[in-house]
Order: sequence, then C-alpha cells, then structure tokens
Amino acid sequence: MILIVYAGTSASGKDSAADYTVQKYGAVKRTLSDIIRTYLPPGASNAALRVKGNELRSAYGQHILARLAHEELRAMGTSLGVIASVRHPAEAKYLQEQGGVFAWFDAPEQTRYERYASRGEQGRPPMTFSEFVTEEALQFRGDGTGYSLEAVRNLVPQDNHIWNTYPSVDMFLNRVDAFLRHAAKIPA
Repeated sequence: MILIVYAGTSASGKDSAADYTVQKYGAVKRTLSDIIRTYLPPGASNAALRVKGNELRSAYGQHILARLAHEELRAMGTSLGVIASVRHPAEAKYLQEQGGVFAWFDAPEQTRYERYASRGEQGRPPMTFSEFVTEEALQFRGDGTGYSLEAVRNLVPQDNHIWNTYPSVDMFLNRVDAFLRHAAKIPA
C-alpha cells in the first residue's frame, strides 16, 4: 500500500487535500481526529479532541491513533491510503516507519480562522479569533504531553510543505509516484 500522510495546522486544508486525493486518485482516507471522535459526543470542541487524544495516547502508547488508522487501511486492502490530521511526533514517526510519505499543510492564520469559522460545525462551540490563535499556539508548541505540531512539521522534508492548492497536491503526489516507480526498478 502506498501511504500518504497529511499533517498541518488547523484549517490549513489537510482534510480538503485528503478528500481531493480520494476523489482524483481513488485513495481511501482515515483521519486521526475521526478516530478520536468515536470516543466523544458529537460536536466536541478542539480542546476536547486534544484531551481525549492525549488520554488514548497515555493509555495505549503515543502512536496508537496512527496505528489504528494504518491498521484499518491495511485491513481494507487498499493500494492507496491517505491519513490526515497527524498531530503528534510519535504518530508521525510510526507512519514514517510504515512507509508513509508526508506533506505538511499551512496557510495564513487569518485565512485558517475564516475557514474554521465558516465551517459552523454543528454542536461545536465557536471560537473567537483570539481563542483560535491561543489554541493554535498550544497545538504548535505543544501541551507538555509530547503533542506538538512543530515537532511533526520538522519531520517533513521542506519540499513537501504545501500551501493548500490542488495543483500543489498534484505536484506532491506526482513526485511520490515518480519516486516509487524509480525505487521499484532499483534492485534490492
């Protein structure tokens, strides 16, 4: 299975890129956030997702969410899997060990806030711009549990940093495809 992993800041386009990868390339998608949501009531806040994710990591290992998503994709027998919403360095390292190829997504803070606010996710409490910025800083720098978007970003090669545009996603996936085709021709 070819495993593509999308990580990045909130509302940077990770899930949109994953959906695009599903639609255009026939991938099967899993998000770590969706795995966490199965343990929470509908409409849980970002803070509740982070707390529950940390509880699961503490109980079952720092890479548990990545392992569950990867196992689901393997069990389905898909040839192209995409995992989005990786937020912990242990998850990123686990998926790298499984052969995952990473892209990092980002966008200007104001743009990301506008995307977040326009979603109007049912049952989720809205955040002000100030609250969004505070939540983002906590996610990026870490919360003391090892959860750190900055550490995840630092694991992703600079060439794989994407400002969310579909042509950029296509270029990334074409590079991955070319690399895999070349690697398949190299004798072990």
